[in-house]
Amino acid sequence: MRRVIAACAASAVLSVALASGASGATTTFANRPPVKSSPPGQISIAAVNARQNEILGLKLFEALIGLARAFRFRPLAFNGGTQGAVIAPDVAVITEFRETNLEVFGKLMRERFDEPYEIIGPPDVQGAFVVNTRTVELQGNVQLVDDVCLNDEASDKPRLNRQYPMARFKEVSTGSIFTLIGIHLSRDYSVSGISDCLVKNVEEVRAQLEHEPGAAFAAGDFNFRPTIQPYECDPYEQGEPARWWSLLTAPADGDRPYEDAVQSFHRARSLSMLDEWTYQHPARVTTCNGTEGVRRSRIDYIFASGAQVAEAHADHPGWLDPDNFQYSDHRYVLGRFVLSGPPRPLRPAAAQEQGGVIAVTWQAVEGATGWVLYRAKAGYDYKAIAELTGEVTSYEDADTVNDETYRYAVAPVGVDSGQGIESAPIWATADSRGPHVTGIVPGPGATGISPFVTIRASFDEFVDAASVNDQTISIYRNGQRIPGRLVRKGGFVLKFNPTFTLKKGETFTVVVRPVTDVLGNAGPVFRSRFSTVEPPKKHRHHRR
Repeated sequence: MRRVIAACAASAVLSVALASGASGATTTFANRPPVKSSPPGQISIAAVNARQNEILGLKLFEALIGLARAFRFRPLAFNGGTQGAVIAPDVAVITEFRETNLEVFGKLMRERFDEPYEIIGPPDVQGAFVVNTRTVELQGNVQLVDDVCLNDEASDKPRLNRQYPMARFKEVSTGSIFTLIGIHLSRDYSVSGISDCLVKNVEEVRAQLEHEPGAAFAAGDFNFRPTIQPYECDPYEQGEPARWWSLLTAPADGDRPYEDAVQSFHRARSLSMLDEWTYQHPARVTTCNGTEGVRRSRIDYIFASGAQVAEAHADHPGWLDPDNFQYSDHRYVLGRFVLSGPPRPLRPAAAQEQGGVIAVTWQAVEGATGWVLYRAKAGYDYKAIAELTGEVTSYEDADTVNDETYRYAVAPVGVDSGQGIESAPIWATADSRGPHVTGIVPGPGATGISPFVTIRASFDEFVDAASVNDQTISIYRNGQRIPGRLVRKGGFVLKFNPTFTLKKGETFTVVVRPVTDVLGNAGPVFRSRFSTVEPPKKHRHHRR
């Protein structure tokens, strides 16, 4: 059953804890990573259960600050980045929050991201939406969907009168429509006296979203695992799927299919599900494998239909990092989805060129009228370095640093400016440095050298044979060049044999002229000196 209500935004009333100046709420962080919005035609959705349904006190307030900080400082790890830009969520589904706590969280999000976050929907139900009104617009009114089994309107206990907010939104940049329902199913439906409530609620969610235009999402705390076995015995979710989960991901013919965004993203990229749990039991228990430990489960989800999953994770690294604050017994889930954009392109190719230039090329895809090329250094998130027209499928990146490794991805842009999923990454290392001499025989300043010496120069990289000639290594005495024969040994060593025996007791200058690597990068001139062995002294003979 669906009830229609007027859309409402919570007032800006803050709790005494915030007004009293709790330092974490208004701290300005000097080293904040930059914020970036979802690309045009895409949205980021979060599902958050942070157990903020009690009167706000110091402990809960610290947890709110920890949650806001986690959103602000922990980027997704889909492309290997652990630093750099952070995506501001477009819509967050918030469950198990008290009204005042929700207001404080909205303010913290506005401060941390400098975005106009507003609370949309009634805060006294099982969920509400925190919306970035700059990127997403509410269409019509928020509606409430009753829990199939727990819908006692006369009860003043929220757990017996559960309602889930449902709203239609527009992604501002392309006008793409999507509908989102926020879920917080009960862990125990026995009080209702109705059987099979989990399955019946999933069927109701499907029915409510079945004929909505555009993409559809169901996000929040479903309170149950996707597989029959407990997490510690099936962390990779290889076991038998639960019936409720299969009703969403493997529906009957003709029904709208949904993807479990986190699982879908990880399986498509051969990534592990080991660290994607979202709930941690507060007490140590005997786990399913008989060991004593903390029980973890994946029970918070974002299910998506009619949208491509660009990325999706539980909070990363979350509480796996001991330095991170445990803001709740749940970790949030954040996903980025493509509403409007061309299909994902194949992995591009990248080739080194002279002067540190890296040439990136890719194949066109149907519907692409433009491209965005992304680049990142190791450990950092992508930054867009070029926006190109649709007929261009290559780019030469000259803004590089020698020996720095970069990864590149390309994303297609469609006629409505909607951007598709970026490709898989390709790595390349910039090379603008030519071969350097790393060893010379005789060594610099050497003395007592045999007049029959062979000069040997070793290089730190492969020497292109075309850059080597008889003048590459020269020996001089008093400004006069001594002729000889040069030999290239294996690409990393050059030898020079003087034509004549060197004169004893003299100082010689060795000059190694620049050679190039296979890209054409030239190294520097190298000079050194050595002295040959002194001639034997002549002895005078005295007459007796």
